[in-house]
Amino acid sequence: MTDVIRPGWVPGGQSPRTPARPGIMDDPRVPKDFILKLEFRAAVNADSGIFIRRPQLQCRDYLVAGPYKDLKKYKPQDWNEIEVTVKDGVAHCTCNGEVLEDALKVPATGPIGLEGDTRANGVSPPPAQGAALK
Repeated sequence: MTDVIRPGWVPGGQSPRTPARPGIMDDPRVPKDFILKLEFRAAVNADSGIFIRRPQLQCRDYLVAGPYKDLKKYKPQDWNEIEVTVKDGVAHCTCNGEVLEDALKVPATGPIGLEGDTRANGVSPPPAQGAALK
């Protein structure tokens, strides 16, 4: 099942269930195991993240801001795809197919969130798309 995250999810805004936390999906329908795919474009030195039930995966201009400075397929200031596969409490995370985190431990339950860089030209989701959850 693929679901474009919409109910309870307001990228860069606020969820009714978590009004103080922008861009958080706090929905009981998020399964224990899932695949999250999203596209992002980061400005030079942008600093944002994807929260996977508590731990944060950096989502930024990797070649300048790190921590993944050796990526060969990352496209600076262009659209890139992140895929996070969570299975049995472990997340495998890639950017354009290259491994960011091979075995990031995550809790069995909790919200999924996007932290947006609020500075001008920070991190942007693609127009008319969102994050897809399988």
